[in-house]
Amino acid sequence: MNKQTSTLAIFWSKSLSNKFLLFRIFLMLSIAGAANILLPFKVYSRFLGQINSESSKNPKQVDWQYVERISKSVRNVSKVSPFQFKCLVQATVGKYFIAQERIESTIYFGVKKDESQNLKAHAWLRVGSKIVLGGEVADQYNVVSTYS
Repeated sequence: MNKQTSTLAIFWSKSLSNKFLLFRIFLMLSIAGAANILLPFKVYSRFLGQINSESSKNPKQVDWQYVERISKSVRNVSKVSPFQFKCLVQATVGKYFIAQERIESTIYFGVKKDESQNLKAHAWLRVGSKIVLGGEVADQYNVVSTYS
């Protein structure tokens, strides 16, 4: 069984509600990805929230099971998609779905220089004190901006 076939088999084995969530995430990733390419960042950033602000690191109530379900789904859909959804698009979509449950989050933008002294950028999403998307390499970047 090849990768595409096994991915489809996994998708079809999901419950109807999970299939619908995965479809909605794919749709939002596609819209955010197109917007990221087509719109100037000044316009795109309006969808990210308040610039240079952060959500609480100690929120009162967070449905962590829902947050984990969304972050895992965004990562998995991005991984198997025929399109390449980068960190900013993933963080944007994660923030959108998490906000649907009235859970506050913050998108971070960071930069670093690589071995050739080229500037590299990365975005990640934090809920409470936990980085839920893009956290694998976040500690390698210097934060330059936040959106909450």
